[in-house]
Amino acid sequence: VRDFTSEWLPVPWVPRDIRAEGDWRYDPRSLAVVAVGDNRKVATRFLNYAVTSWDLAPSPAEVALATAGDPGDEGLSLALPPELDPQVVDLARELTSSAATDGEAILTLLGWLRSGPFTYSTDEVAGTTMETVSDFLLTSRTGYCEQFSGGLAILARAIDIPSRVVVGFLPGVERGSGSFDVSVRDMHAWTEVYLDGFGWVAFDPTPSGAPGVAPVPTPTAPPSAEPEPTTEVTEAPVP
Repeated sequence: VRDFTSEWLPVPWVPRDIRAEGDWRYDPRSLAVVAVGDNRKVATRFLNYAVTSWDLAPSPAEVALATAGDPGDEGLSLALPPELDPQVVDLARELTSSAATDGEAILTLLGWLRSGPFTYSTDEVAGTTMETVSDFLLTSRTGYCEQFSGGLAILARAIDIPSRVVVGFLPGVERGSGSFDVSVRDMHAWTEVYLDGFGWVAFDPTPSGAPGVAPVPTPTAPPSAEPEPTTEVTEAPVP
């Protein structure tokens, strides 16, 4: 890492082993690696570290058979703000009315957000957060990665599927020999939903025509699935 300051350690999904100087903790609920201590806000600055990860990417067929699971967060990833336009909830139910499973419903919502009516744009959208979401899903259907990822997360919660928005990095520019340059320009947002038997599964609803998409394995390609790890780590290993 060069001159980039953060208390969150950028890791390939899903981390299973971390080797990094400093004081780091692993959150088993979010699977995030977070710095602690007085200097935590700048913990990544000029840091050298190594990560080993599981490669979890269920196929569309596997997703289609899946049901929503319980991430054990006491309903946090199902919560919807009271000011959310009821039309958004109605929209989610209408779009997924013919889905036989929760997995089919997510694939349906993903396909809808990546379809023709939606346009990728980095222009700033005026209005409050909920107004922006309603406008994006119901009217303008124009936005950037935050609108697409937030839109999918809200639509999923509206049909009782736990979801969250993840902010991370695109793969960056390849330098050869498996090496990549990643900068703040590669920051991106996508969605994860919690499916029984798989855990948190990444979906990138931002249209494929957007710059640099997709950052994570999204279930629209051939599978590279492995079983979800059964061991639970409560603290990242350090040297």
